[in-house]
Amino acid sequence: FNCRLTVAIPITLLVSIGLLLNIVLWRIISIQKDLIESSFKRHVISLIAANIGEMTSSEEKFALCLGFNITLVCTTIPISFFHVEYPDWLLITLSTPNSFFYQVILYANFAIAFDRFLMFVLQKIHHCLTGIKHYILIILPWLVAGWNVGHSTFIGCYKRFNPFLLRFQYGCSNCPFFLDLNTYLAIYLPVVIFVLYLSIFASIVRKKFSLGSEILLQNRDFTFVLQFFIITMIQLAGNLLFYVDFSNEKIVESLIRLSASTLTTYSNPIVMFAFQQRIRRSFLQWGKRFWLFDKDLIGLRPTRLGRKSTTNV
Repeated sequence: FNCRLTVAIPITLLVSIGLLLNIVLWRIISIQKDLIESSFKRHVISLIAANIGEMTSSEEKFALCLGFNITLVCTTIPISFFHVEYPDWLLITLSTPNSFFYQVILYANFAIAFDRFLMFVLQKIHHCLTGIKHYILIILPWLVAGWNVGHSTFIGCYKRFNPFLLRFQYGCSNCPFFLDLNTYLAIYLPVVIFVLYLSIFASIVRKKFSLGSEILLQNRDFTFVLQFFIITMIQLAGNLLFYVDFSNEKIVESLIRLSASTLTTYSNPIVMFAFQQRIRRSFLQWGKRFWLFDKDLIGLRPTRLGRKSTTNV
């Protein structure tokens, strides 16, 4: 029992913080609509939805019934703390959305990197990525993840939570393809994302030098690339910790894997709070009232600013 608590207590704390950060970020950008530009807000809301689920955006009309952290709450906490014995079909049912949302987060980060790559490097193409075309880019990660999880489940490659090892795992007896595919995507897709942001940074540096201006941390474009570079590194670290064995102790390895799973849900809100002054101020001021009342956020709307924020992120 003590070994199970070694996993249950930290994961409960990490999941609770992850839910709080994502829900608060969603409420802030939903109420204070001028904080970030609309096309990027769609990406942010897509990531938040994958992290916590049950989100409905008045702009995006995305209504989701379950999210990544919610599946951790339904599996890890009851089994670890209370020794709840789920039947195998329920373990599969609860774990399948976990795999789905985990992949959505990965693919959505790639979609953001690709969108920003077009914006900075291939601007003529990006100008064509408007209206329904941009919504397709937002929805595509959900469709790809849905096909991956749905088809693999259909052919018998089940995702289930192991109540003895306290970890999510694949049960693929005759379909190693999806296990290998997901492992390669989890490790190498963040590398591709890194290359895209590196290309963006190189493009910015080239333009700055050609104009004779300096690269400063306060520069909007440079800061923009920096924050998503941080997100990519967090994503890669989380994926490596999840897919690569780092310990021979089963409980320690389970703790590492579950912690890595929750780590990816932290990246989006942490970077937004760290780099966006208005979002950070709203978070801290609203936190004085324990993030309970929306009217506190309405009171934080800027009233004496000369213009709306043009920040890309």
